[in-house]
Amino acid sequence: NLPKDNKAYLSDCFNALGRTYADLGNYNQAMADLNKSLVLAGKDTWRLAEVFSEKSYVYCALKNYPKAITDAQYALKLNLRIHATGDIAVLYARLAGIYKSKGDFKNALNYDDIALEMSKTTGNKRLRAKTYIDYALINNSLGKYRESIDYAKKGIALADSIGLIDAQKEGYKSLVSSFELKNDLKQALAYQKKYSVLSD
Repeated sequence: NLPKDNKAYLSDCFNALGRTYADLGNYNQAMADLNKSLVLAGKDTWRLAEVFSEKSYVYCALKNYPKAITDAQYALKLNLRIHATGDIAVLYARLAGIYKSKGDFKNALNYDDIALEMSKTTGNKRLRAKTYIDYALINNSLGKYRESIDYAKKGIALADSIGLIDAQKEGYKSLVSSFELKNDLKQALAYQKKYSVLSD
């Protein structure tokens, strides 16, 4: 229903399609739609940043971490140019997620620290909740189960207060892992039940 000459709106639509296909695991179609979005974005700095941000998400899912980092950093550069503070904060979290996925926890924590501080200054509770969960997952990987449990609980509480189900699920999943690794199977089972209820 969009006018064919309205390239900006069409770029937004292909960007949204690309992200949706990525979440469905259809990465070829995701990248095809994101490339269409990129062409239609023209010289619009904000839209170009959005596309490169989503492309970094796809590359991370494909485990092409160098390309994911390059695209995320380019999106960050574009957003810094136009002072898009909210998007900048999200991109720091994106970079943290990429480094976490590749097992570089030092860089992941550094980017998460920036994302957390920016989530407070921008009032982005969604980002803050997800960052707490990210801290929990990283600390689990580092064998710091007490810290992981604390962060997971903080993330779950904040996510619950704003109705962010996916972050709550990740938080409970992290708690299950923490208590299993601590060999506290009673607590692990209790949180597994909460995770299952949310999943249902």
